[in-house]
Amino acid sequence: MKKIMAILLTVLMAFSVVVPVSAADTDVAKIGETTYATLAAAVSAAGAGDTITLLADVNENVTIGKKLTLDGASYKYTGNITTNSTKADVVIKNVNFVDCSANYAIKSNGAKSMTIENCTATNCFGLLYANKSTGIINVKNVAVDGGSYAFHIVYNNQATFENVTIKNATYGIVDQTYAAKTFIFKNCVIDAEYPVYIWQRNAKTQTFIFKGLNNDFGTEDLTFSSELVKVVRDVAMVGTETYSSIKEAVDAAADGETVTVILDHEIASSQAVLSTLYTEWYVFAEVTDKKVTIDLNGKVVTINPELDNRLLAVFFAYADGEITVKDSSEAQTGAVNVTAAEDTNVYSLFSCDEGGKFNIESGNYYLNKTNSWAMLYASYGDTFTVSGGNYVLGNGDTKVWENGESYPWIYNVGGDGAGYVTVTGGTYNIDPTHYHGETYYPGCYKAVQKAEDNWVVEIVHTEGEAATCMAAQTCTVCGTELDAIKTCTYETYVSDGNATCTMDGTKTAACIYGCGSTDTVADTGSAGGHNDVDGNGHCDGCNAEICDSCGRIHEDWMSMLICLIVDFIKLVVSYIKSV
Repeated sequence: MKKIMAILLTVLMAFSVVVPVSAADTDVAKIGETTYATLAAAVSAAGAGDTITLLADVNENVTIGKKLTLDGASYKYTGNITTNSTKADVVIKNVNFVDCSANYAIKSNGAKSMTIENCTATNCFGLLYANKSTGIINVKNVAVDGGSYAFHIVYNNQATFENVTIKNATYGIVDQTYAAKTFIFKNCVIDAEYPVYIWQRNAKTQTFIFKGLNNDFGTEDLTFSSELVKVVRDVAMVGTETYSSIKEAVDAAADGETVTVILDHEIASSQAVLSTLYTEWYVFAEVTDKKVTIDLNGKVVTINPELDNRLLAVFFAYADGEITVKDSSEAQTGAVNVTAAEDTNVYSLFSCDEGGKFNIESGNYYLNKTNSWAMLYASYGDTFTVSGGNYVLGNGDTKVWENGESYPWIYNVGGDGAGYVTVTGGTYNIDPTHYHGETYYPGCYKAVQKAEDNWVVEIVHTEGEAATCMAAQTCTVCGTELDAIKTCTYETYVSDGNATCTMDGTKTAACIYGCGSTDTVADTGSAGGHNDVDGNGHCDGCNAEICDSCGRIHEDWMSMLICLIVDFIKLVVSYIKSV
């Protein structure tokens, strides 16, 4: 018996070495350190809030009815996931869905929230079908390649898509209008036959919000051919963050930051808010206790205010707030345009009060309102500086104030002249020197009329005495140097009369700028040579004796000797001829 038992024990030991069996080697999912042979088993065992992590590729259909996170760990998933609890927050991340062509990879029959993150779907019928109430849907860093429907959403409150790419699909996003929903897109690229398809069932408004600068749906038609769609696009940016209104961007900007307008748009009257300082008047953005620059960036901002009370200003700075408006675009097409409407009294386009500052460097500004007061308003000594820009006041000087003064004005200063607007530039369609209060044109800045409806504020200096070699030319008003000190210049030279019969003389010119300095140079070719006008045998200039034989003055003995030898030869020749 003992021998038989020993043999059996030996066989069992040998089998255990040759064929090792371990349940963990076939498990596909884990929760913590506990592993499971199937994903369904892991889902069943999971408690609310647990994370299930895949350990291998999975081909299963599972249903999730609790708060749960599924981390695919970049494994492949061939199958379908269904949710069925309106109280569950479900997170699905790092899953690569493949070849689930018969159905949607994820089907929501109810979820409090659904988050799909860092996932891919390849050759699937669709990635998500929100068939029943799914309150919040968040999709981030997801790529869908192929299929009929990438996302099909029926019942939902808000769906956010960030960094989502869809290609080779028939429908990118199908939206059934059974309930009012909001879709938010940020940096999404949808390349599908129908990027967004509105499946209109009930008349519920669908709101599409486009954030960021890099959404590409392959179409400029953002209404998607449905009257039920309300489109909201981000219109301004601070740093890398984008905002759906300039006011939101201004409120979010830190001290010294720039709000850049990124889209032509119209500011709706509903975006107006009551001013904090003047609580019965409206503004569209106000700044306190910080400096903010608004860069129009070549974009046009249109406003047609229809309000129940006066519009104080489009932009308002007060309580140590400072606003600078400019247009950085090369074409200088940036504009703020308040269009014609009869109902609302527009006090000004831009205003500062209670220690506020306002600066306009460039841009185009239009106020075409019958019932308006001024384009720019500074109250009680607050600082308003205009160094550039183009200003068109559609109804300038067409009304008469109670004191007989005509208005509207380009500039309006409150406090009965207790403050002023400083103007050093700009182009205007009416005379900008007609204003209320006080406008200061420092130095030689003046309004110059170029045409009937074209006034330009530019520097116009009054020229002083012409520049000389002793003093520059300056403006007699502001002292600005207009022409630098000249270098002494000499033009007309006059002979000094000091040439001789044998030597050139000199000539002298005085500085043309009248400083009294002179310049003397050689008068080349001025030597006169010997000349016996009187016929007395001596040079008129130097009284030297002129040789009878050659008619020249011999300056040395050698020239005289040569002349005598020549005379002797002539005598010999003459004698020989006579014999």
